[in-house]
Amino acid sequence: MNSANTGVGAQYAYQQASIPRTTVRPQYSSITTSGQRQIAAEGATSDLNDAVTASSLQTLGTIPANEQKREADIETLESASHSLDPSQQTDMARFPCIRVIRRLKRQRAVRKRKERLDVCSSPGIYQCIESA
Repeated sequence: MNSANTGVGAQYAYQQASIPRTTVRPQYSSITTSGQRQIAAEGATSDLNDAVTASSLQTLGTIPANEQKREADIETLESASHSLDPSQQTDMARFPCIRVIRRLKRQRAVRKRKERLDVCSSPGIYQCIESA
């Protein structure tokens, strides 16, 4: 769950939540070359899927972890960009409602991300993986 909230240890968390690989069966050498290639291709595809899923879990986890820092950065940029001196105000600065609308849009986006993470935190990682 920590990985879904912070992105830390996503690879390990995914390995713990997934079914481990089986060892190579002794009968593998008796399979035809084309059969061995098919098995190898399926294994490679599975490995790629696992890597993509772990990467997605890490990405989804870093969004809320970095959220407060990004919001502070945006507020700093906004306050540095908007002068209270009327002689330096641009059209954007003259319409404070635009800032309010932007802030509401950001808050809505944050709520949607939190709702998505709430879905991910319910009974298992597989719902999170399927919704990603």
